[in-house]
Order: sequence, then structure tokens, then C-alpha cells
Amino acid sequence: MDEFLSHLGIRAQQCDNYLSTYGVERTLTDLQMLNENQKRLLVLMSHQLILSGSHLSENKIMATATLFEEIGIDTDEYMYIVQKSQALMKHFSGK
Repeated sequence: MDEFLSHLGIRAQQCDNYLSTYGVERTLTDLQMLNENQKRLLVLMSHQLILSGSHLSENKIMATATLFEEIGIDTDEYMYIVQKSQALMKHFSGK
């Protein structure tokens, strides 16, 4: 995961430090400034991280969707983005 983040130019340690220093509320406020495409990409990346973890539950998905509401992506849009990406992955994988 660290190699992947590094390849994307994401400095995970600095992100962790920022979150620890400023907290969730400030981080969410900062994320509100992203444009719509950046927010959608963040939805996709976050969802993939959830999938790569242990057991996927509706509670995890809803908790994540609630966080995205804080930055301007409502739950319906969050679910639409996730479902559309899953349909595209299914289409291109031939499954």
C-alpha cells in the first residue's frame, strides 16, 4: 500500500500527522474545497481501501458515506459512484 500511495504522490505519514494535529473536523473542512471530480475519486479510493480491509459491512459503508456528506457528497451520490464503479469493473473484467 505504501508503494502505491508513494507512486500517486501521496505522503501517507504527512497525512497521518496532519490528521493527528488538526483533527477530523479540520480535515473534513479542507476536503470540502476539492472539486467534484476529486471528491468522486476520493470516494472510489476510500471504497477500495474499505474492500481491501477485513469484513465489509453495511455499517462501514454507511459510516464512510456519512463522512462524505460532510464534504458535499450525499449518501445517494456516494452509493451511485460506488455502484457505477462496480458495474464498470464487472463489465471490463467480463464477469
